[in-house]
Amino acid sequence: MRILWFTNTPSLASDYLRGNEVGGGWISSLEEAVLKYTTLKLAVSFFTDTYVGSFRLDNVHYYPVCNVSKQKLGRRVDRLFNTIYLERDLQSLIKVVKQFNPDVIHIHGTEQHYGLIQKYIKDIPVIISVQGNLTVYSEKYFSGISKKVFIRHISLYNFLTQQNPVFQYYRMKKRAKNEQEILKITKNIAGRTNWDRSIARIFSPGGSYHVVNEIMRPAFYKKAWGKKRGGKLILMTTTSSPAYKGFEVILKTAIILKQLGLPFEWRVAGLSPHTKNVKIAEKWLKVKSDKISINFLGTLDSDKLINNLLQSDIYIQVSHIENSPNSVCEAMLLGMPVIASAVGGTASLIEDGENGMLYQDGECYSLAGTIVKLHEDNNLCQSIAKSAYEASHKRHDPQKVVKELTDAYTVLAKQY
Repeated sequence: MRILWFTNTPSLASDYLRGNEVGGGWISSLEEAVLKYTTLKLAVSFFTDTYVGSFRLDNVHYYPVCNVSKQKLGRRVDRLFNTIYLERDLQSLIKVVKQFNPDVIHIHGTEQHYGLIQKYIKDIPVIISVQGNLTVYSEKYFSGISKKVFIRHISLYNFLTQQNPVFQYYRMKKRAKNEQEILKITKNIAGRTNWDRSIARIFSPGGSYHVVNEIMRPAFYKKAWGKKRGGKLILMTTTSSPAYKGFEVILKTAIILKQLGLPFEWRVAGLSPHTKNVKIAEKWLKVKSDKISINFLGTLDSDKLINNLLQSDIYIQVSHIENSPNSVCEAMLLGMPVIASAVGGTASLIEDGENGMLYQDGECYSLAGTIVKLHEDNNLCQSIAKSAYEASHKRHDPQKVVKELTDAYTVLAKQY
């Protein structure tokens, strides 16, 4: 069976194109597993910011497609006029389809405009994996800090260059309309949580839903958390800069823990002290992160991230909206005790009190109380850590996920 993927990253071709990158690991992990466990003939197409011809590596065909909006001038025009390039790239994508002639097309994510090829491709089944949902995300964007607060703290430079959270919000709203158009014409959805199944019923009414879980980065399957109690409490969060990721929750909760006199360090990967939203949150709350034991780690590769996770006592997820956050999945794979906000698809990953702990979104006192509870109850901490390890290794087992994927492909191929 010939399968064509459209992805947001070059996947296993990243090294060939521009060297190792941090992030995007799950799609590479899936590609590795497909090559290992199946005889599928695979092709991967993705947008690039330069013109690169098609090439072949390890029996996989790669089709880079130059996206004008990824070029420097294109990005400036895109920011200036708040436009998104849609139709311009479709002919290039359709050309890739004709060149490879797949039996099934698999689009990973709805953030890009790959899904619009369904307007023109009628004789090949298309399935789209739901990663998140921009419509829902945009509605939750300012859940923690209001838009007015962000506007008040935007510098003149960031306002003029449109490099600020408010512009990012409006750009997300713009992309959400494009996503809605894609989902409306999508007949086949691949998902993995009750949340994405529910929203698929609204955005893709009448479409079929296929359960396909994700494979995490290989290194996370090889290590196991087993930190012994002693010394200060070490908390760990992996996040990124968008406002809906909830950094202000970390600040507020750290303040509460400080007031309790609890010795702790809260390590935050993915952000730095200079990240715009970090500075805005600090100004809003009139607090400096280093004064309340928050330690920024910046962007880490998988090995450094794992080392920090293994040194930590509890993993904390603070986002205001997520589907199935890879950071939570990776922490659970290591067998860490996890506390997460009960948002989006998180409840499909964590059974509260069994393999993790959930708290209501934005409830910093509840989060702080749950942290203290796990810190004081070592038996509970060890119990949920063990259950997290078992549940996640079952959910993210590469052979199981590949079977879910190939079963979906087989069903779709028989329909045409």
